[in-house]
Amino acid sequence: MRRFTFRLETVLRIREQERDERKRELEQAYAARDILLRQRDALEAERQHLGAALRESLQQGSIDADQMLAWRRYEAVLNAQREYLTKQLSAIEGEIEKRQLALMEANREVRILEVLRDKQRTAHEKQERAREGKKLDEIANRRSHGLREP
Repeated sequence: MRRFTFRLETVLRIREQERDERKRELEQAYAARDILLRQRDALEAERQHLGAALRESLQQGSIDADQMLAWRRYEAVLNAQREYLTKQLSAIEGEIEKRQLALMEANREVRILEVLRDKQRTAHEKQERAREGKKLDEIANRRSHGLREP
């Protein structure tokens, strides 16, 4: 039986490499999002801590105007950082979506070639079985003619 060779094997390997690259790119985008989420959480914790410290100082009545202004400025900085992180998260979510679509397309291209390869392999095996069957029939016919002749 002859060995099956898929003529587009090289193309399939290239498509698989492209798919793997799209997967790595998507994983990088997820990692970037995770970093931004951790930064946002840390920033939010800092804002909560600042708010609690400000409330405590106000309740004790031991706060001066300069300290209050410094805290409010710091709070404004934290708010600006939060807004910046929110924009960054929005941008990374768009990038994740784009990369997910690219990965889906790469998967589709690989799958098309795999289906084609499987169909060709099945057809090849069917042809080989038919060829083997013909050879066996021919051998059987030769033997039966050879035994009948005196």
